[in-house]
Amino acid sequence: VTRRHLAMTESALGNLDAAEALYLEALATLEARVGPSHLEIAAAVNGLAVVARKRGDLLQARRLLERSLEIVEGIYGPEHREVAGTLNNLGNVLGDLGDLDAARQAFERALAIREGSPSPNPLEVAQSLSNLGGLLRREGDVEGAVILLERALAMREAGSGPDSRLVALTLANLGDALR
Repeated sequence: VTRRHLAMTESALGNLDAAEALYLEALATLEARVGPSHLEIAAAVNGLAVVARKRGDLLQARRLLERSLEIVEGIYGPEHREVAGTLNNLGNVLGDLGDLDAARQAFERALAIREGSPSPNPLEVAQSLSNLGGLLRREGDVEGAVILLERALAMREAGSGPDSRLVALTLANLGDALR
């Protein structure tokens, strides 16, 4: 088990100080071994961003996710599914910061990458649809939000069954949009 994996566990358990320390150790070790632009570096930086977001340090989370995005794009190019995942995380932080235009751009780009993939993963597409739908709801575009959330719901029901947590979450978001 690596430090990064231990850090993920600590973060999930809410032990943010321990998680941060483990991520920083992993990052220092990795940077010494593989340099600053490696996929493992991007993953550790992304983990630090999760910790920063949980602590409410949204500006730090944004900086870290922008660094992670730069690394992932440098490795895979701008249209890879790993880029889309990082864009979704960045879009969530941008939305938390109130920068809805930038969040929308991140979510739309992530959705375009995922839908344009040679073999799209329906659950990943559904995640992007749900994120963008939630943003549209926040912006007051109820009709647009409902369309995207209904698409996400259908994909999640088909992919993970009608009783999954993701289906329940999408139904809750759809209900919020229809209020």
